[in-house]
Order: sequence, then C-alpha cells, then structure tokens
Amino acid sequence: MFYPTFVHINQTKNNNNMENILIYIAQCAIWLGILYLPFRWMLRKETYFRANRYTLLAITILAFLLPWINIHWVAFQLGYEETSVITTLPQDFIPSNDTNTSTFNGWKIIFAIYLLGASICFLYKLTDLIRLLHFIPKGCLWVHQENGNHIYCHAHSVMPFSWMNKIVISEEDYQRNGEEILMHEHAHIVCGHSWDVLWLSMVEVIQWFNPLIWMLSKDMDAIHEYEADCMVLQHGSDPTNYQLSLIETVTKGHGYSFSNHFTNSQVKQRITMMNRQSSSHKMRWKYLYLLPLILLGMSVYAQKYPVMVQGKVTDENGQEIITASVIIPQAFTGTMTNSDGNYLLHTGREDILHFGMPGYESRSIALKDCLMKNGRIILNVQLTTIK
Repeated sequence: MFYPTFVHINQTKNNNNMENILIYIAQCAIWLGILYLPFRWMLRKETYFRANRYTLLAITILAFLLPWINIHWVAFQLGYEETSVITTLPQDFIPSNDTNTSTFNGWKIIFAIYLLGASICFLYKLTDLIRLLHFIPKGCLWVHQENGNHIYCHAHSVMPFSWMNKIVISEEDYQRNGEEILMHEHAHIVCGHSWDVLWLSMVEVIQWFNPLIWMLSKDMDAIHEYEADCMVLQHGSDPTNYQLSLIETVTKGHGYSFSNHFTNSQVKQRITMMNRQSSSHKMRWKYLYLLPLILLGMSVYAQKYPVMVQGKVTDENGQEIITASVIIPQAFTGTMTNSDGNYLLHTGREDILHFGMPGYESRSIALKDCLMKNGRIILNVQLTTIK
C-alpha cells in the first residue's frame, strides 16, 4: 500500500505544524514545476483547447495530492515487537536550547512571511470579486434572460465579460457586434470557465510566492479565450467578421481579473490560434506525459529514501507523545506520531531526523550512527520535558 510521507494536522497544539505546512507547500511547488513546465514546452500551442484546459486543472490538483504519497511499498504494519533492534540516543545528539530556540524562531519567521503574503493575495482577490459583483448591476439599462443566462446591458462603455451565468455588455457593443459577443460569453458560461478561475485563484493564494502558478493561470486565461473563440466559429460565425469585431471590442475599457473577458489574452495570439491549422490527431499521445513524469518523480524519490525508519516517541515516564513531529529537514519531508506515539517514514542513510514537540526538548539523530537491519531501523525516542 502507499503510505503518506507528510501528514497535514488539522487542529493541534503542536507548534511544529508550521514546519509541516511549509514543507508541504514547498513540495507542492516542486511538483507543480515538474508537471507544468513540460506542458508549457510541448502542449501550450496545440489546438486541443479543452484537453489543454483539463490538463492544467489536473496539474494543479496533482501538485497538491502527490506530496501526500510515499512511493514505497510497506511490507509490514506499524506495530512491531519491542524485542526488535532498539537504537538508543546518546547525549551528544541533544541540541542546546539556544539551537532549539533559533530553529523554532526561524520557522516562525518564515511562516509569518508566508501567511502575510497569502493574506494579502487573498484580500486582493476577495476585493476584486466584491467589486465585480457590485459592478455587474450598477448602471445597467436593462436585464434580459436568454438560455438561462442573465444579460446586463450598460449605458457606458465597458469591456464585455461574463461571470458564472451573468454577461455584461455595453449598449454600443450590443447594437454593433452583439451576436458574436454574446455567443463568445455564452461559451465561457457553458464551459464553466468561472469555476476554473475560482479554483486557480485559491491555488494562487496558497502558492503566491511561486511564479509558475501565475504563468499557469495566464496560460489558462488564454485557453479559455481560445476555447470560446473555437465554439463561436464552430457555430457558423464568419471568421473574418468575428476577428474584426474582436479588434473593435478589445480597445474599450478594462475588465476584471475574476471574469472571463476579451483582454485575457492578446488579440494577436487569439487571431493566430483561430487561423492555425488543427493539431494532428497523432499529437494526442503527448498528453500522456503526466504518467511517466509522476512515475519518474516517484522512482527518484524511492532511490533517495531507501531506509525505512519506525519507532515510538515517549516522554521520560514512558508515556506516548501524540502528534510529535519527525522531520527530515534536508529533504523537506516528514511525518507525525499517531495516537499510539508511533511513526514510520522512509529516508536516506545519511539523513538526520529531527524530533520535536512543544514543551519538550527537541532531539536530532544521525541515522548513520543507528543500527540498521534489512534496510530497517527501529528508533525509539524519549523526549525530556522542558523545566
């Protein structure tokens, strides 16, 4: 079975959650890069717009799921005989209180910076969404319902856009190019592009520091427009007239980052994609690239962590310590003890394990100094209460 390498703790009193959260976020960023960069290189210019859209959505979802998966097959359960090989901890491995305090404060500062950035990003996007919802009915001349969509016609010049089942258009655009514009925005609604925008906005908040998520979102914006343009042309609109109406419309006003609108990608790129020859059916095999990348990444991970370490964390009275952190700092991974005080993870022979729990002195153990049998180390750890 697959075993989680990182456990996300919901609500505990363990301040070491900061370390675990940051490690998990870093792993997500790494997986996002592994999966997204090949897409940008191989598939971004293909005309399979819907496939490209689903691929980007899958990449963002997998980037959050894969850090939870350990690619080692576990041949035994967490329980084991206490008569197994036990590695005791020499006092040399106990870090000083100054080191513990410095390490904790370092994680605390990094976590505070991360939360500040995420909070700013979240507030910006929330404000933009509120402004958008307030703007839709403001200054509206009339509202018309068509095919389940609500069309809001504004007297002043405004960039046409859609959000959920609402379409906003100026009176001038409605009279001049209303049919093509409404078809385009209706395509956004039918495809559910607003839900993509919401999902990617949440991912951007979590990965605000990662430039790749902003690049991915920009690519998704372009794909939304390509897909809507394709649906309009498939409906029978004249390509030349539609492209001219696009050029006329795109020069007006500004849109909202939360909405699907005409400026989400450059007009030149959209016209180029409309005139591009459809991708060959043979190109579809390239979409399978995700599978070997995931397997390769897991294979590298497996070679990096050939040693299985398990044990129990207790206090000086022999009482199990629940949710104590067991971290491999140099590998950005780790786990937590379960309700029985037990833990299990895979790591390298040269790695150092860091055990911590608020209220106890943390300990660091070099695995190269521990006894290993058949690729397995039994490491029972005792933490001392801070007095």
